[in-house]
Amino acid sequence: MEEVNELFVPENKLNLALADASALPTISITKLDLEWVQVLAEGWASPLKGFMRERELLQVLHFGSLLDGGAINMSIPIVLPVSTETKQDLEGCAAIALEYQGSCVAILRNPEFYAHRKEERCARQFGTTCPQHPYIKVLLVVQFVK
Repeated sequence: MEEVNELFVPENKLNLALADASALPTISITKLDLEWVQVLAEGWASPLKGFMRERELLQVLHFGSLLDGGAINMSIPIVLPVSTETKQDLEGCAAIALEYQGSCVAILRNPEFYAHRKEERCARQFGTTCPQHPYIKVLLVVQFVK
């Protein structure tokens, strides 16, 4: 049986994590991003320990699996899209706090920014690049992912 990677901060370390987060630059996330944070935190996307790095994204797009450490079926990219301005402001930061409606919900450590291959992701994930597709409309707005 595979290990489930829950990413919750232990209760006895929560105040320390919140103090750490208050000193970090922040990204305000959407409700959809928050739902992906929950998926990751509850371990539903194990073996991921955070949003996909570029290598993981490419494996999922091209093979429908995570390949490092053995093939793990995963057909949906789990990434955090951000704007070009956010990427430029935060690139090189060792840690970033994620905030939803004014509350800190997560800390990203060693974030990786890379180009969002929008058309490739749409074509491989949905089999179309039609801009009228409801989720493709969302994907076409952002440029970079973590």
